Amino acid sequence: MQKKWLIKETPEADSIRYLAGSLNISETIARILAQRNIIDVAQAKLFLNPNINNLRPPNLIPGLSAAHKRIEQALRNNENILIYGDYDVDGVTSVALFKRFFRLLGREVDFYIPHRLIEGYGISKEALDEIAWKKVNLIITVDCGISNVEEIAYAKQLGMDVIVTDHHEIPDKLPDCIIVNPKLDPKNPDSYFLSGVGVAFKVVWSLMDTFSQAKKDSRLFHEFVMDTMALVAMGTVADVVPMTGENRVLCSYGLEALQHTKIEGVRALIKQTGLTKGTIRAEDISFRLGPRLNAAGRMGDSLSSFKLLTSYSSEEIEQLVAKLELNNKERQKIEGKITAEASRIVRETYDLDSNYCIVLANDKWHSGVLGIVASKLAEEFYRPAILISTENGVGKGSGRSIPCFHLYDALCTCRELLLSVGGHEYAAGLQIEHRHIPELTAKLNEYAKHHLKTEDRTPSISIDTVLDFSDINRKLLSEIKMIAPFGEGNEEPVFCSHNLQVAGTPKLIGSTLKHLTFHVKGKNRTYRVIAYNKSSYISFLDQNKNKPFSLAYVLKLNVWQGQESIELEFVDIKASG
Repeated sequence: MQKKWLIKETPEADSIRYLAGSLNISETIARILAQRNIIDVAQAKLFLNPNINNLRPPNLIPGLSAAHKRIEQALRNNENILIYGDYDVDGVTSVALFKRFFRLLGREVDFYIPHRLIEGYGISKEALDEIAWKKVNLIITVDCGISNVEEIAYAKQLGMDVIVTDHHEIPDKLPDCIIVNPKLDPKNPDSYFLSGVGVAFKVVWSLMDTFSQAKKDSRLFHEFVMDTMALVAMGTVADVVPMTGENRVLCSYGLEALQHTKIEGVRALIKQTGLTKGTIRAEDISFRLGPRLNAAGRMGDSLSSFKLLTSYSSEEIEQLVAKLELNNKERQKIEGKITAEASRIVRETYDLDSNYCIVLANDKWHSGVLGIVASKLAEEFYRPAILISTENGVGKGSGRSIPCFHLYDALCTCRELLLSVGGHEYAAGLQIEHRHIPELTAKLNEYAKHHLKTEDRTPSISIDTVLDFSDINRKLLSEIKMIAPFGEGNEEPVFCSHNLQVAGTPKLIGSTLKHLTFHVKGKNRTYRVIAYNKSSYISFLDQNKNKPFSLAYVLKLNVWQGQESIELEFVDIKASG
């Protein structure tokens, strides 16, 4: 599908020059900052130098002070505490964070992570029955619970208090318990977009202030906070929350913590993935660490990931890392098969001119990978996509959306058809009776028709600025690093250059020949281009071998056998003119 190139407007030249001169940065980077509404020097300094001291006090999050008081009471009264978490990376890192914190206090607390395929997302009454047998007094949820009204009422009947710490959208009806969720206060923009582990970190940070003073050993607690920020970074990046505000600060420190973490399981995972200390970036979490931690939960049981993040046994850690690697390979195989099948169904049976939303169901699809497949379908066909796996008359579904379409809000208009629903703008999960799937499809499509304009259904590439090849140098690459970590809301800068030509012969590379590499020349300079999973573009290059074209790309520093070189990572290409 041909993409629109949207080159961002260039702010006023005088203001760019002033910002560049005041910060001693290039006008290219100053322009990128201004395009992201970072327009004055003080604001830019805060952005370019994330500082933990700029985090907002934890007690500004609604419900956190009450949660602090109840947890402190439970600790002082030696009550039995259990942490109840989700099975994805955000949830598992949240449970591990709390587990390690209570262990620091000399308390071993219990935990519960539901089985993704058997129990599904959130709290269940069956799980509460099991927990009640353990004589638990207080349940602390992480990354879940905000929609579990009936289940939390049931927990109270069983004699257990519940504290919900969550970051998902606020439903119409809230559970009757202490709730810690930044979205209860939309006027707090920095904390509003925290991940589940970000919220958990705020609770732990609040408790730290109390217990470090009580133990008169603030150094120990400070080291703990700085080290466990590695967990915060992994959960935050993996959950694809905006990389702005407090998330930017937390991930900046968390990525640094990953370089020299004392958490044995994280060190082993980094080694397994071949990452080198000092070079771990947010994208390494997205594409290497996160998928492996997520693989256990996607294949069914996320306990392997949790144990890896909390174990002190070298032998156990070695076994867990190996298991996660196998889980991830199995996940990739299953995901690839379902993606190919689902894509074929859409291409062969969907009229994309009249279908604004994709909903597919199958009783043979593995529910653990549906979110990933939905994401790939949304990208390929540029439509909101929901995939549902059905069993015994009930379907479990995962959906992913595109810009300009709030998926959770759309599903809430179909609430009467759903057994459950949760999520946010770009991702959601649901349960539905099989017989209601056709009606859900029709209703979502009708909703999408009224909320998606024609231009919304055309994929676009946001380009920060046009570069001449003469503007590309090591200093620019170094300055781009200052804008990192990259993620939702703070994407890696995309550049474009015009009037380029192919130099030499393009080649397909990789074990499956899915990747493409070629050289481009312009302005008396030639650079290598690497195009991942873009083998089909070799025909474009052949057809335009002696014709000028435009290239959209990301600047990268390639290191090979000790030699460094600047290369261009392919984003898109089109004929000039």
